[in-house]
This record gives sequence, C-alpha cells and structure tokens, in this order.
Amino acid sequence: MDKIMLLMGILPSVIIMVIIFKNAVIKHKPMRKLASVFAISAISVVPAGILEGIGSALMQAFIGGDPRRVYYPDMDSYLIYQLVFYVAVVGIVEEACKFFTFKWIVFHDRSFDNTYDGIIYGAASALGFATLENILYISQASSQLMVALLRAVLSIPLHAVTGILMGYYFGLSKYRRYNNVRPNTRPERFAYIFSVLIHGVYDYLATAMSADEDRSIWLIALICMMILIYAMIVRCIYCARKNSHNIYNKYYYEQLGGQMQDMMGGKTSENPTFFGVPLPMMYRRNPNVFNPYDPYSYTPPPQQYQQYQQYQQYQQYPQYQTPPQPQQPRYCVHCGKPISSASRFCPNCGKEIERRQPSQYPNTQNMQ
Repeated sequence: MDKIMLLMGILPSVIIMVIIFKNAVIKHKPMRKLASVFAISAISVVPAGILEGIGSALMQAFIGGDPRRVYYPDMDSYLIYQLVFYVAVVGIVEEACKFFTFKWIVFHDRSFDNTYDGIIYGAASALGFATLENILYISQASSQLMVALLRAVLSIPLHAVTGILMGYYFGLSKYRRYNNVRPNTRPERFAYIFSVLIHGVYDYLATAMSADEDRSIWLIALICMMILIYAMIVRCIYCARKNSHNIYNKYYYEQLGGQMQDMMGGKTSENPTFFGVPLPMMYRRNPNVFNPYDPYSYTPPPQQYQQYQQYQQYQQYPQYQTPPQPQQPRYCVHCGKPISSASRFCPNCGKEIERRQPSQYPNTQNMQ
C-alpha cells in the first residue's frame, strides 16, 4: 500500500476529530491522553479479531452454520446467520473494545472534567479502532481506491457515531456520580447496547447487499441507515455542546475530598480513599439524609413531610414567595393608647373598641 492509500485510510478519522474539536467548549485538551486512547483502541483490533474468530467457531459448533455462503441451501438461511453473527459476535466484541478503553483509561481521569470531553475521548477511542481496521481493509483490497472511498463515507462514520454516543453518555454518567444526582444510574450501558445494535445492523445490510442478487432493497435500507448515522453524529455533538457542564463542582470539593484527590493527581473517584482510608463524606448516598446538592432525591420521615412539601414548593416557585407583611399598629379610638390587635376593650380606659380600617384611626400624635 502506497502513501496515498495510507493517507486516505487516516484522513476520514482526522476530519471527524477536527469537527469535534471545533465544537468543543474548552479547546485545550491533553494531547498525550488523547493519543494514548487512540493508540490503545487501535491495538484492540488484534484481540477483537481473535475474539470474533472464537465467536464464529462457537456459532458453527452450536448452530451448525458457516459464514461462507456455499454451505447454505437458500439465501434466507444465509442472511439469518449473518444477522446473528454480526449482532451477537462482531457488534458485541468491537463495541466492547471501545467501551472498556474509555471505561478503564478515561472515565476516572482528572482531565475528563467536562461533559463534552466524553464526545472527544469517545470519538478518539472509536476512531483509533476504525483507523487501523480501515488501513488493514484497504491494504488487502484489490481495488484500494474504491474501498478507501466507500469506507470513508460508510464504515468510519459508523464507528464514530458509536464512540460519540457512548462518550456522550459517559459524560452524563460521570457528572451524575460526581455531583450526587442519581449517582446509581449507568446511562453508558444503554449507549453500549444501542451501539451494538447499530453496528450489527449496518454490517448485516452491507453484507446482504453484496450477497443478494436483488440489491435495490438493501441499498435503500443502507442509505436510510447512513442518514440516521450522520444525523445522530450531528445531534450528539449539538446536545453535548449545548448541555456541557463542568464535572468537578462544589460537591466534589466539599464532600468527596476534591482537594486531596487533586493533590494525588491522575485518577479521581466518587468513593475516594487515602491509603485505604475513606475520605470524610457528610452525605453517603443515604435516601433518609437530606442532600443539599440534590434536594429532590430526599425521602423525609412522615412527621417532616409537610415541611418538606413547603421546601419543595419554595424551590420550585421562588418567584411567588413573598415575605410576610408587618402588622399595622393599633390604637384606642378613645384615649389613643397602643393596644394589641386581638383586644376588644382598651386596657387603659376600659371602653369597647370598634373594628375600624387603618385609615379611620385618629391622628395619635395630637393626643400625646
């Protein structure tokens, strides 16, 4: 493979990363960390190929099929086998390489400090895998230029959207854990399952289009699939940029020992320890303890329910809460002495007091 084909194998990944960096809220990111994520993800192509071979062998042993079409009596059996293979083997294995690259290397890293960073690191983990795979496919093809062009507009965006999607939900998950907002939820798992399905269906459509004689249906389905993929890329980048938040906030520094974790550097944790000893935390994910950082997750005891409802109402509608007005001073209409608001008789002169509006009270300054 000459240098031009090598450049064409790398260029699509570079273009996607440039677009993502152009939309970043914080432009400066540690390039060494990004390079390590990209390289480790690229190296994971090797174990992925081994696991896919093992998965194919297991399918042949238990299902009785073979990925080569010559062993199938009809097209339907072949396509069913391919669908199962690409979803249950290829999709799970390749997306797991990206998922665990992000999970083990990036997720608890201190440089992952903004939710948009999930898009950047997720794309790096996906495009590292896709770039090496792309170079291998181009080098083995007889028509290298055609393969390079097709994979630039089809396969590379597919890998990019799965990494971007998982990265977006990794950023959301880390923000929740480090700010104690529904910390037990794991939205990145949903993103992984969805990425497996997208990857498997795309590979299945591409294989079916090349195997079936009637290619028009498969071509239309593949075009619709690619429109969905490009729309998801744009949508994820837009939402991540619009809803970007700093991850390390007040809760991290006040309740998770953030200053100590920053001094130790490197990795951070939502359950921090220092030489095996847990750092002090005032609020340990106890639903019966009020958490000022997430007041709506608090479940109060029954005797405090009324006060809690009032607190929630004030938090939800603060603009309608008005301070209590001071009571109008009251004086006796006969002698002008001050009296309490509940008195019916003047304690000074003993006469009965009639209920009057404040404007009907006499001018007491002249009675002094």
